[in-house]
Amino acid sequence: MSSSRARNHQDLVWEAQHFKHSHRRYVKHFMIRSYHSRTRWRQLRRECHMNIFSYLYLHATRIKSTPRGKWSDNNE
Repeated sequence: MSSSRARNHQDLVWEAQHFKHSHRRYVKHFMIRSYHSRTRWRQLRRECHMNIFSYLYLHATRIKSTPRGKWSDNNE
């Protein structure tokens, strides 16, 4: 996480040097890019968290509900 943040900072420094002639376009580009990367990271983290949580929840309930701890899909 920290390495990717540092790499993004390097990209932004490079873009700032290249976009000095049009500050408005640089601001718009930076806002769009930061918005997209933030939403993509949030969505990815939410999907990963939900997958892990649902897997752990299913694992715990199945092991708890079956006496020998075997996996069965219809144990209600």
